Amino acid sequence: MKKFLAREILIGAGVLGALILEYLVLSALFGYDMSDQYLGLSLRIILILVYGIRPLFMAIKWSIGVLKSNDA
Repeated sequence: MKKFLAREILIGAGVLGALILEYLVLSALFGYDMSDQYLGLSLRIILILVYGIRPLFMAIKWSIGVLKSNDA
């Protein structure tokens, strides 16, 4: 169960990172108003994610440790 949870955390972190990158690219190319229309995201969500980076990295570190371990 731990390995399944670890994989799901890593997949979720990858998707979250891709969404943040896509938002930043659209913001750089079209401005914040246009990127908000395309993705339905706002700067408040990005700020929440920025403050959530430390717990996210802790979860990723735990996930990698679980996947590297030889436990059943």
